[in-house]
Amino acid sequence: MNLFVFVLLIFSTIGFIDKMFHLRLGLAESFDHGLQTMGPLTLSIVGICSVGVTFIQNHLDSIVQMTARLPFDASLIIGALFSPDMGGFTMTQEITQVSALVIFNGIILSSILGQTISFQFPIFLSAIPKEEHGHLMKGFIIGIILVPVGLLFAELLIQMPLSLFLHQWIPILIICS
Repeated sequence: MNLFVFVLLIFSTIGFIDKMFHLRLGLAESFDHGLQTMGPLTLSIVGICSVGVTFIQNHLDSIVQMTARLPFDASLIIGALFSPDMGGFTMTQEITQVSALVIFNGIILSSILGQTISFQFPIFLSAIPKEEHGHLMKGFIIGIILVPVGLLFAELLIQMPLSLFLHQWIPILIICS
């Protein structure tokens, strides 16, 4: 078992015991808040994982054919929408044969932008009170604007061919601006 999951289970068990036996440890409210966020969180993650990923994997050939005329690789779309653990990496591997693009779009882009779109955005919107959504959106906007900078540094590390990088980077630069 993962150490972090084990620690979370210990604290949730303590919160559950505090709630059940009215021990007044102050953990019952946090336990209730955790239970309240599980519904919207589960809906967004299960929706993205099961519906979105399954749809794309079942229609992968059609997507590749539709995006064949684009000036960038189709794996860019997958990397921008899905985090690596929600199918971004595996779908990128299936779409492209270029190993540099698997690393760039499947790992780096999906870790920077894909996880924001498919994971952080739904989770934070469900966990943060509605009156704080404005501050949250400002933070997301700043983070999304800085995505091309992160990709530029990543390109320097993986040393992708410049023409291949520019064909992937320019659409992200346009989207994130």
